[in-house]
Amino acid sequence: MARQRIRGMMDINHDPAMPAPAPGFIPTSPPRTGILRLLVIAMALSVAGSTWIAATRHADRINTNVSKTDQGAYLAEAQRWRDKGDTYQTKRNRMPLYPWLLKPLIPVAEKSGLDFFHVAKRANIALTIAAGFVLLAVALRTLPWPAALAFHLVSTLSVLAYRAGYVQCEVLFFLLFFLTLVSMVRLLERPGPLLAAGTGLLAAAAYLTKASALAAGFLFLGLAAARFLFDGRRHARDGGGWRRFPWRSLAVAPVFAAAFLVVAGPYLATNKRVFTKYFYNVNSFYMWTDSWEEAREITKKAGDRRGWPDLPPDQIPSARKWFREHSAGEAVARLARGSRIIFHEAKTNYGYYPYFVALALACVAGALRNRAWFAASLRRHPWPVLFILGLAGGYWLLTAWYLDYARSHRVILPLALPLLFLLCYGIGRLMESAPDALTRLWARRLALAVCLVMPLHSIYLLGFNLQQHYAGD
Repeated sequence: MARQRIRGMMDINHDPAMPAPAPGFIPTSPPRTGILRLLVIAMALSVAGSTWIAATRHADRINTNVSKTDQGAYLAEAQRWRDKGDTYQTKRNRMPLYPWLLKPLIPVAEKSGLDFFHVAKRANIALTIAAGFVLLAVALRTLPWPAALAFHLVSTLSVLAYRAGYVQCEVLFFLLFFLTLVSMVRLLERPGPLLAAGTGLLAAAAYLTKASALAAGFLFLGLAAARFLFDGRRHARDGGGWRRFPWRSLAVAPVFAAAFLVVAGPYLATNKRVFTKYFYNVNSFYMWTDSWEEAREITKKAGDRRGWPDLPPDQIPSARKWFREHSAGEAVARLARGSRIIFHEAKTNYGYYPYFVALALACVAGALRNRAWFAASLRRHPWPVLFILGLAGGYWLLTAWYLDYARSHRVILPLALPLLFLLCYGIGRLMESAPDALTRLWARRLALAVCLVMPLHSIYLLGFNLQQHYAGD
């Protein structure tokens, strides 16, 4: 009787006699009533207004030194793009897309009489607001509306808003990287050439914004090839004939790669011609040093931003050189230090950490309470699960390794939006599909609680915390 009363309180369509919906990235319906749609729209507009007010205030009062961090470098790159045109060759440290997009703002600043730095900061704030709307649109197509709104509020007010008032590529990269990963997961779930082409274009844009996107692309290509081999072997075993051959799986990797090369190909060709490696980036040297001072004394002095470093091969920083000169224990210690930095930075900066912890604990509790359903859900979607596990583990190791060389909060943020989305996705699946009615009830209540608490918390985050310290490192 108690469980029946709980079911009656739930605003969901769930028949325990029917199999639970598969937890793939399946589009869901937006809020079904006019009142809920108006509520979501009102919250999104309120978030946009709050972000604009807080970010512009922060940009004008705190972020006033263009030489601090790498903002001046981005502005200088944009000026070089304007002066030299498409013949300009970047230094292979910062990727070219973001400063190239800043280039049209130069005549705007000149005509208005405003400082280029000021105009670029305002443009980045506008980009942040647009990114928030895009994230909400994606979430509403994939998650139940309480989970989608919770994702939008936490991601915009406690992550993006802190990066808004800075002339740096992070907001653009976070958006493109998030869209790329979501597309990759969906493509592994439902292979198809059209989605593969779109995913390749997104991946190229993300890579041209920040080179760290490349690792996700290689992981995806490996799994796409593995899926085709698996589907082909199953087809050969079942004897399905040519019509049932897994053509869609076969098309994914080549179409993805072709679309990627359409956008990134000219940049890669210049890399090969000038720097001898297609995927050349100076940070691939720096991450195998123990400090910025060491990197500056070795490869930077050897001209790594003009061409391949003028050094003997055995003196160029690389994984082989690092492990030749260090022990396995030193490698483990470096990863441990980097992992501690990740947790410290997440807890002491911005405001997303408690929401990540609450949502993660809820997902774990729901999975343990509904173990058979959770295990069956994982078995139904092996390729997305493998991709997510590989992505999380790989980027954790890369981030921890890099942070020991150069401590910076923005280094840990690229996976913040995908991880938050995954947690909200888990809450959404618990809300709609968990066999246990009590689980469905408290999952919905948790999502609604985040929707209520986050706006109140943002008063402190944006009105006080953001206005007290520099957030561009």
